[in-house]
Amino acid sequence: MGTLTNCVKQMCDEIVDLRNKRQTLNQCLTSDTQSRKGAVSEMCADFTKMRLNMAQKTLKDRRDFMANLQQVVNAQRSDMQMDLAGVRQAWAGK
Repeated sequence: MGTLTNCVKQMCDEIVDLRNKRQTLNQCLTSDTQSRKGAVSEMCADFTKMRLNMAQKTLKDRRDFMANLQQVVNAQRSDMQMDLAGVRQAWAGK
């Protein structure tokens, strides 16, 4: 075989080798993409669960806070009414 024939054969072999490597790369990318899709779906589901849990917790916290606030305000109103009643009695001279 001549030099030109050897060069063409070598170039042909390199082209075939590069095609095979490109095909392998595409298969790996496809496989990785599928696994990432699954991982992202799981992560989104986890985010949804965490957001729901957080919403339930904050709802409970807000309700507890409001119930406590209502008790505190009612106690302060009662104290204020008793103070005003005492002031009225003092002004009335009783």
